[in-house]
Amino acid sequence: MATKTQIQNFINTLGPIVKKVVKELGYGNAQIQTCIAQACCESAYGTSSIMIKANAVFGIKADKGWVNAGHKFFNAKTKECYDGKTYVGIVDGFRAYNSIEEGIRDYFKLLSYPRYNKCLTKTNVKDCITEIKNGGYATSPTYINTIVNIYNANANRINKYLLDAVVETPTETPKTNNTDELVLNIIRGFYGNGTERKKRLEAEGYNYKEIQSLVNKKMAELVQDTIDGKYGNGKERKIKLGDLYLAVQYEVNKKLK
Repeated sequence: MATKTQIQNFINTLGPIVKKVVKELGYGNAQIQTCIAQACCESAYGTSSIMIKANAVFGIKADKGWVNAGHKFFNAKTKECYDGKTYVGIVDGFRAYNSIEEGIRDYFKLLSYPRYNKCLTKTNVKDCITEIKNGGYATSPTYINTIVNIYNANANRINKYLLDAVVETPTETPKTNNTDELVLNIIRGFYGNGTERKKRLEAEGYNYKEIQSLVNKKMAELVQDTIDGKYGNGKERKIKLGDLYLAVQYEVNKKLK
């Protein structure tokens, strides 16, 4: 589970490089936002030691062409979902790089291929990552929502690295009349913590104490289910919990200590 400091440091490391590459290539803010959010997802905010060692923060597969060309690669366990429901554990090869910038440039080179290149003209994260997912980048059925929610939760950090010429409005906190979905959105991080959460909920007409009680109850359920094995371990757990993973795993670690 990445700490706030690790998250901030990782985004601060990637941000300037992504901005430089995107500006050079002539893309826009949505490509910066999506690129950083994907790196956060794929490398668990830079806490995946094997990926960081290989400067491979995007988890791009090393196909035969990559290997036969003599490029660096490493093998690692991963899970794929080929039928939209069942995850299968496999060992696959992943591209390795000499630097983070080399990895970022290869990421955008990959996105320039016809199967993905529609993403390079999109102007928001959801449309951009939808084109990337539909092009075959990931098999997880929750991948689009996961990337969008990672961006939303870290918009203030990521948007420090937008292009100066264009400033887009960050994606707003999703509105819902469903209490259960509201509780999950709070756990996902859309309402912040402490005083910020209280102010935002009350501004929307909610009773803070009642909603926070429901949040505490739901989090306790998720934590216990995770400890009991309902969500598996490692990457399987990340996939099953989706955009709830970071918050839940943090509480699991606290409880198990």
